[in-house]
Amino acid sequence: MNRFYRFLFFIFDISSYLTYHLILAYYLILAYYLILAYYLILAYYLILAYYLILAYYLILAYYLILAYYLILTYHLILIYHLILAYYLF
Repeated sequence: MNRFYRFLFFIFDISSYLTYHLILAYYLILAYYLILAYYLILAYYLILAYYLILAYYLILAYYLILAYYLILTYHLILIYHLILAYYLF
């Protein structure tokens, strides 16, 4: 009888040991995937921020170039009218 109880204790001891390690492995895998998801989301938002900043500067450059050419056109028209007025009057 004593051997039977030792056998049962051995079985329950091994099963609790395996259960502990299975639970530990489950939480380690879960932590790994949560950390991976965190870094993937962080990378996604960093890339998104990069492209939003890039788009902002491209739009800013577009409007600066547009303003430059509008001012240039305005001055060319002004110079044209000044020359025209000089020769007409």
